[in-house]
Amino acid sequence: MVGMQNTESTKVNQSKKQTLVKAINTSAIAEATGMSWATWCKKLDAVDGKSLSHSEIVKAARGIKPVTGWWAQGIAVAYEQHIGRRKPGQMSDGTYSASATKTVVASCEEVFEKWGAFASSLGGIGSTDFSGEPTVSHTPKRSYWKRSCSNGSRVIVSFEGRANGRVLIAVEHQKLKTEAGLAIAKSAWLTTLAECFEKP
Repeated sequence: MVGMQNTESTKVNQSKKQTLVKAINTSAIAEATGMSWATWCKKLDAVDGKSLSHSEIVKAARGIKPVTGWWAQGIAVAYEQHIGRRKPGQMSDGTYSASATKTVVASCEEVFEKWGAFASSLGGIGSTDFSGEPTVSHTPKRSYWKRSCSNGSRVIVSFEGRANGRVLIAVEHQKLKTEAGLAIAKSAWLTTLAECFEKP
């Protein structure tokens, strides 16, 4: 049995589900781009950003300042949240995506194997049943475990080796239909990761 040291707690206070999904950190955007968030909003308003699609806002952001694609996406999402078009955790197609992470000290192979064995006994997550069989894949940087759900949502769990013998486990539960479902899924995944990696 693999012994794994946890580097953070994953306990969740059920009474604070509404705080589990936060808006984009606009302070981080300001720091990374060298432009205040108020100025970004003013400049996007000036190009009629409220009438633009998500991809058009991304293009407009890069036209305002030559930021990377990753930051342009973040700016677009934050702006859509700012104008009330998109709620935290909501995607451009209207569905929601819940995420959860955990870091453990072990090899990536050990962590991936432990998760595979644990997940084989799971019939679903929270009140959502899995459907079909999981698929796994590997790249030089990450390993992936993916599975579809009976409600049309989809789960991707990635495993990435980090410095000092650590492994970052990241869950993304995509295509959730409601904001309430997002909070429930995030809480369920934090609990599931704790059950898998905190118990001997």
